[in-house]
Amino acid sequence: MSKQTYRKVAFFIVAHADDWQLFMQPAAYQHIVNEHCKTVFIILTAGDAGKSKKYWQAREEGMKNSIRFCLRPECDITQSACYPVINNHKIYRWTCHNTIAYFMRLPDGGLQGKGFETYKNQSVQLLMDGKIKALRAVDQSTSYSTINELSNVLEQLIITYKQHAADVCLHFPNPYPRENPGDHQDHITLGKMIKEICRRTHTKGKFYNGYSAGKNNFDENQNPISADLFWKIGMFAVYEQTVFDLAGYSTMKEDPKLYVHWCLH
Repeated sequence: MSKQTYRKVAFFIVAHADDWQLFMQPAAYQHIVNEHCKTVFIILTAGDAGKSKKYWQAREEGMKNSIRFCLRPECDITQSACYPVINNHKIYRWTCHNTIAYFMRLPDGGLQGKGFETYKNQSVQLLMDGKIKALRAVDQSTSYSTINELSNVLEQLIITYKQHAADVCLHFPNPYPRENPGDHQDHITLGKMIKEICRRTHTKGKFYNGYSAGKNNFDENQNPISADLFWKIGMFAVYEQTVFDLAGYSTMKEDPKLYVHWCLH
């Protein structure tokens, strides 16, 4: 890891590769494009949903594209990848400009935390409850025998980057089901772990609701402008992504503020 000092380090610690885009905005975007901030993503599970390797790998690439999409108008894209060993556990790390993502690739626990047959019904929740003896990553890169072993790896990652900045904040899922009803069990379990790590390391934290976000006031028929805006921005984002993938050219880089204005009007 680089020893460069940043004014701020922001952690976005989530269960699945699309959680931060859906539930932690605009904070995630604002930190990604802040050149004085080191933004660290930790993705606990592969989000496999019991499907094949092709599916969870695609989710990882989708997350990478989300970050690249934000950075392309701001800077030249530089990337690298490796498998560092953290507390004797090998974890895939991808770096893009000032952002770093750790993909821990643990089995998706499913909505109820019971896991899927594809990966022998393993989950972080079952490990926490002592109902399984080990939790093995879907790529077979490592395994964890106890929830404390897993928590210690998460804590070590946080400490490693925390020591290089005065301003540090952990963004993570809301661990309280009463405030965040109906959320995915992986979200809740991870939230409990990170809340405890915040306490142990005296680190500022902010949590976010997951599946329950916006449910109480969502009515597409009463707010059609928002639905139209979603599809307009989504279509342009797909276009921008395709042009960059095939030609290496970012349309938005011509004038980011102007394109944002056009997308919002």
